[in-house]
Amino acid sequence: MNRYRLGAATMSRASTLVDMHAQPTPYADVNEVLDQFLADISALLGARFVGMYVYGSLALGDFDPRGSDIDFVVVTDSDLSVDLVEALHAMHDRFNAGDSPWTTEGAVVSKPVAARWA
Repeated sequence: MNRYRLGAATMSRASTLVDMHAQPTPYADVNEVLDQFLADISALLGARFVGMYVYGSLALGDFDPRGSDIDFVVVTDSDLSVDLVEALHAMHDRFNAGDSPWTTEGAVVSKPVAARWA
């Protein structure tokens, strides 16, 4: 399975599913960032985690490692508690304050909301 599967069932055609079993992009550093986000998010959410999708330039093939950001959506099985949302925001803020050359734009939606995009 590719890490990024175009046209994933629960998202629009302009998104790609993140899967930890392959090196899907030609950007090893981007793959490392996505792997770390995926591991951290799935550990934090546990069974509530459904999937993580990238969208924007990375999903559409227009990514420029010198200036693009990394856009992603996390899908959960249902709405999250305030504590979990705050923990996700804190994790995201720590990454963007770090030394990565890319900023990230992340969102969290529940599976029922994401299904409306299919």
